[in-house]
Amino acid sequence: MPHEGASSVAAAWLRKALNDLRSIEILGRDPDPPLDMLCFHAQQAAEKCLKALLAFRGVPFPRTHDLTVLVGLAGPDLGLAADDDDLVELSHLAVAPRYPFEIEEITREVADRAIRTARRVEALVRTALRTSGFPNP
Repeated sequence: MPHEGASSVAAAWLRKALNDLRSIEILGRDPDPPLDMLCFHAQQAAEKCLKALLAFRGVPFPRTHDLTVLVGLAGPDLGLAADDDDLVELSHLAVAPRYPFEIEEITREVADRAIRTARRVEALVRTALRTSGFPNP
């Protein structure tokens, strides 16, 4: 059973995640979007979705951008493996795209994979929240 206030904390995290997904949609309409920012928002969306689930479940989590750590805390019932290659890559896209010389040029393929991974995490988290009794996931 979630602790008192867990729903509001989880909802706040989920709202932020949805803003990142909305940013992806808006940026994606551009014929030549900034791929680094698409990747950054994809990573942020996945991170915040996972933190929403953990908050709702009352699982403490560290201040981290590492999705593999958050998935490990979420447990196997989420349907994601902490060693999922796409999650590992997406974790790396939390910081590197924001700074010059931290990452090779991001390709459209990398950006598309990051967005697909973020949407997969969102869908799995929403399902997990719904089955846990979260209102309106």
